[in-house]
Order: sequence, then structure tokens, then C-alpha cells
Amino acid sequence: MTPIYDVAEIFRSICGEGGLVGQRAVFVRLAGCNLHCRVENVGFDCDTVIPRSSPMSADCIIHHVETVGKGCESVVITGGEPMMQLSKDDDDALLRMLHAKGFSLTLETNGTYEIPDDMRGYFRRVNCSPKLGSDIKLTHADEVRMVVGDMTDIDAYVAWVDSIMTYGGLWLSPAWDANGPNRDAIGYIIAWILINGRVTMTVQQHKLWGLR
Repeated sequence: MTPIYDVAEIFRSICGEGGLVGQRAVFVRLAGCNLHCRVENVGFDCDTVIPRSSPMSADCIIHHVETVGKGCESVVITGGEPMMQLSKDDDDALLRMLHAKGFSLTLETNGTYEIPDDMRGYFRRVNCSPKLGSDIKLTHADEVRMVVGDMTDIDAYVAWVDSIMTYGGLWLSPAWDANGPNRDAIGYIIAWILINGRVTMTVQQHKLWGLR
């Protein structure tokens, strides 16, 4: 039986974070998330859970990717938490078909789902944004990204990430408020990096550019 995916949106944009910043990509946002990120528990409100969605087959998704991509070879599978749906597809139909078409795939995940080795092979990179205290199943990520909000303890977060996974790089970015990147968070990140090093400071630049 051909799997049907619940898709929130598919769009072409410029990557605003991490190692792909400034590069174009087609974003496939799968609907649904197993976490509920709010200021009260993680220091910021989630802005990537889209209330609307459409059921699509893998063929339909690929058609949309090719239509909006206009020759773009980079595809970012994001959410929500995309592994909620990808983990249920025993045949890896969507990933297998995108890979066969020659697309370069990136996964954005919160790390609460294990990624089997055969599935991992489809991705050029896996980027993880683990939320402190979550039950993390992922053991390695190419990038770990952390949004620093008012309640964030960077020392505790970095120590926790070090204890649960290996990673290629760790990126810190300030949470946003009504006026843009939170100035207190920016100062906190700068002060922490000047003392400790180890991590890279960034800003969610797609928001500065007015992009999704």
C-alpha cells in the first residue's frame, strides 16, 4: 500500500540556519509534532507547527518539490517532527524516491526518534534541535541547534547534549520576540562563547530576510 503523508507545506526558500545558511532549498514540512514547545518549558514558543495540512502520496510530494524547486537539488525534510511520519513508512518510500531523483536530503528533527541506519543513508546531513529533558533516541547529529530564550541555561544544555549524543557542531541562536532577536539572549550567548568557546553563534537569518 502506498503511504500517505500529512504535509503542512512545501516551499522554496533560502536556508537561514546552520551549515547550509544562505543556500537555496525546497522545504517539505510534514505535519505534527510530539513535543509542545512553549515559553514556559523551553523559553520560546514554537513557530513551526502549521494548523493546516494536506494528505499527499510520495509521488505527489515529489511533483510539488520539482514544481516549486525549479531545478533546486537540495530538499530539507522538516516539521513539526518529521520522524513521526517517516518512522511509520517501512519502505522509506518518500526518501527512497527523492534520493533516486538525485535530490540531496537534509533532515531536521528534535531527536526523539531513532533513525535506522538504512534510513540515515538517504540523508546528506541530520540536524537536531533537542529540547532539554526530552527522551532523546538519536545518538549522532551533524548539527545540534539550540534556541536560547529567557529561561535557558546554556551550561546545563551543553552538558546534557554532550551526555546523550555526538555531533559535528553546536549552534546557538537567540529566541525572537516582537522586536526581533532577543537582546538579552544575544548578550548571554556572546558572553558564554567568549568564556567557553566550542559553539557557533547564529541568528535565524531567514526571519531577518522576511522568509519562511
